[in-house]
Amino acid sequence: MFGRTAARLLITGFLLAAGCTATRLPTANDATYRPAQPLQQWSLRARVSVTHGDESWSGSLRWQHRASGDQLTLRDPIGRTRFRATSQRSAGSQSAKLDIAGQPTLTGSDLPTLLYSATRLHLPLDHLPNWITGHTSPGLAAQIKRDPPPGRITEITQAGWTIEYPDYQLENGIELPRKITLHDDLTQIRLVISHWQLTEN
Repeated sequence: MFGRTAARLLITGFLLAAGCTATRLPTANDATYRPAQPLQQWSLRARVSVTHGDESWSGSLRWQHRASGDQLTLRDPIGRTRFRATSQRSAGSQSAKLDIAGQPTLTGSDLPTLLYSATRLHLPLDHLPNWITGHTSPGLAAQIKRDPPPGRITEITQAGWTIEYPDYQLENGIELPRKITLHDDLTQIRLVISHWQLTEN
């Protein structure tokens, strides 16, 4: 049965990957390079596992990011779609839709609000587009650890969360995180990203 507890865990891991902006990633030739210009289009596929207290969940994630919005789909280990979130943005307006298996569709102006309505969880969604691509979130104090040259970021501590990057990969000459662990005092999320696709207009 896919109840409220499973939905909370599923959305925790899944929407931690959601957000409205993304930053350009470091080049393979200079892993410390962090230019500010955002990528307008990109997508990823990943395995995700979530631990929250004594509860745990795992599945697969697909996330497509566009300047006009996001589409995220989470499937359970046997391939059933358990969660789908979409957001759309245009000049001066935005909308969002949240579909959880076995529950009514939720609609609203943004994904963080829908997440809270479904789970009563407050998550750092505004920071995740930076964290998941190996960057700190601008405007907030952060502690950063790097490996020896080339100096890739191995850990960020910011906004009450610790984000660890044990492995990177190259995609179209750009260095991107392959494994990511995010945790605060209550929740741990692990991502193993099997595929990045970068498209820039």
